[in-house]
Amino acid sequence: MEQFDKSKAVTARAQLRSLESALMSMQLDIDRYPTNAEGLSLLQSPAADVAETWQGPYLAADLPKDPWGRPFIYREPQTPVGRPAIGTLGSDGSEGGSGTARDIFVGETGAGAQ
Repeated sequence: MEQFDKSKAVTARAQLRSLESALMSMQLDIDRYPTNAEGLSLLQSPAADVAETWQGPYLAADLPKDPWGRPFIYREPQTPVGRPAIGTLGSDGSEGGSGTARDIFVGETGAGAQ
């Protein structure tokens, strides 16, 4: 069972890298990242203010859920030149944790989380 949980963490990291890549492509087109209110759904459909430059959808399929069946977390950049943080709270669905329950984030505010 522990090996199965470890494979979910590996899957989560791969999904996060894919989402991060999609966000970066979108940012090049619309010159900004999504707001917290828009979240990752901006990868699938444009907001009115970016409809002319939006070239998506930026994902080949629907927005994925994390390997534990929950939506990924999105946090907009904290600075004008920063990157957003996207992640999951791991197997326990709570902040913090260790092992397979560890939070997994990529991006600006998640740089320390693995």
